[in-house]
This record gives sequence, structure tokens and C-alpha cells, in this order.
Amino acid sequence: MKAEPEEHLVSLGFKVPFEFRRRFKTHAAREGCTMNQLLLRAFDALMAHGSPTQESDTNREIVK
Repeated sequence: MKAEPEEHLVSLGFKVPFEFRRRFKTHAAREGCTMNQLLLRAFDALMAHGSPTQESDTNREIVK
């Protein structure tokens, strides 16, 4: 998924653990896409299959 020229991209501005970023970046490289493209694809897939349950959301530690 490539950003259309007329799309205005903005920063989400959040932090993730170092190891998650490393794995995410590695996976994007293996898929031949940018991390931004991978994030958009992953979110589209999540929305297509439904959101995770609230239970799994509350069990995930949020790092600030």
C-alpha cells in the first residue's frame, strides 16, 4: 500500500519497545515495504477481521 500523492501523512507520535521496533522493521524489510506501509496493512487486516477482545487489550502492558 503506497500513500497516494494527495494523501497528507501525519505523525502518530507514540513509542514502542526497542525489540518490537526491531522485529517490526525486520518484517517490513522481508515484505519489501516500509514500516508505514506495514502498519497500514496490519491495521486494515485487523479491521477486516474484527478488533481484538477487550480482555486481550487490558492484558497488554502499555509502555510510556
